[in-house]
This record gives sequence, C-alpha cells and structure tokens, in this order.
Amino acid sequence: MLVEPGRYPKLIEIEDTLEAMQETVGGYIEEYMPFDDEVAIICNEEGKMNGAELNRAIYSEPENVEMSYQQLKAHLRQAEKDRSHTVGYIVFTADSFDKSYTEEERTYVVGSNNKAFIEGMGGYSIYASSLDGSDKNVRLEAYMADEYGGKDGWKIEKCYVKDESNREMLDIIAGKFFIAYAPIESEKLLSMPKDLMKKYEDKFKYPERFYQTDNGIVAKAYKPVSKDMER
Repeated sequence: MLVEPGRYPKLIEIEDTLEAMQETVGGYIEEYMPFDDEVAIICNEEGKMNGAELNRAIYSEPENVEMSYQQLKAHLRQAEKDRSHTVGYIVFTADSFDKSYTEEERTYVVGSNNKAFIEGMGGYSIYASSLDGSDKNVRLEAYMADEYGGKDGWKIEKCYVKDESNREMLDIIAGKFFIAYAPIESEKLLSMPKDLMKKYEDKFKYPERFYQTDNGIVAKAYKPVSKDMER
C-alpha cells in the first residue's frame, strides 16, 4: 500500500528488490515497525533531512474505554442522533462457543448505523464483524444472550469504545512510503493480507497538513479536492 503526501493510499505491486523499494520511496530505505501488527512502513530514511514534504503522522494507540452493554447501546444511539457515525466493540466470553477462539476472534465491531441504534427505523438488527475479519456481517441480535439469543446465547465479557482524543503524535513520516506485511518468520516483505490492508488503508486514508503551534506540531486531516488525487 503506497501512501503519498496529499493523496489517498493506493495499492501497488513492486518487485521484491532493494532497487525497486528505493525507487518507490525516492532514496535509501528505512524499515519502521511502530504497530502491534506484523506490518512494516518502508520510507526514505533521509526524507526529513532532504526536506521532503511531510506526509502522515504516527500516533499512539487510542485508549480502550470499557462500559456496560447498555451504556454502549446508548453511546451508539447518541452518535447517530449527532450524525457522527462511530463503532463499539463487544467481546464475548470464551465459554459462549463450542470451539476455542482468541479474544480477537471473539471481539465483534459494531457500527452505530445499525437499525437497533437509529430512531424511527422499521426493524431491529445489529450487524457486526469479528475483529480479525474471519466472521463478517453477523446478525448479532440473534445470537446474544442480552438480545434474542436466550439463556444459551453468546454472553458478553466486556464492551468498549476507543478514545481517540488523547492520542500522542509519536513521529511524522516525510515523503512517500509504503506498507508491507512483515511476519517475524519471513526474511522478506510480503503482500498485505486483506484484513490488514483494509485496516491500514483506513488508518492512513486522509492526507494531513502540519502546523507549528505553541504546544508543538499538530496535524489536521483533510480530503483531497482533485479526483486525480484519489486513485
């Protein structure tokens, strides 16, 4: 996934050679792995020194704010009232399932734009997908013990939302960069799996402008105006 200043991310294919990587970023490469996932940012190691245009900021992970299921439902309903679409996370207990699943597999991402959270909708549904992407568009209300799943339904371990307000800016990447899959067991960079591709395409979707303030540098995301900058 290539990320350029002032543009949306786009998918590219390059040869698995040092020369191709250097050509893509416009200079000597640096491998940077600031995330928990096994993905690497490949950027120009001299981008800042050479005065390359500031591209995207790297932030600390948002804090998880836990709440009850009823509080989460109220939070999602209020978001739709305010027309500020958001998501919440519901983690089901391990004993809700016949098989053994990781917490990521037992965590479902729920959007506020479900009928259950929008006033005046003629129906009640809660569609969600597992955090790892293996179980997509599930009608959760049919399985949850807290909804219509009954006493043998999936039981909630915890619910949470992500607080984006206190994220710390850790770094700024100057110039073009690309993101590749970098599993520990592999000596080479690999193509991004679809779930990680979607995750990081969303993370770096909007270009950012950077401003110097009395409190340091701040970044503001924006949407490119020209269609040729979108893809």
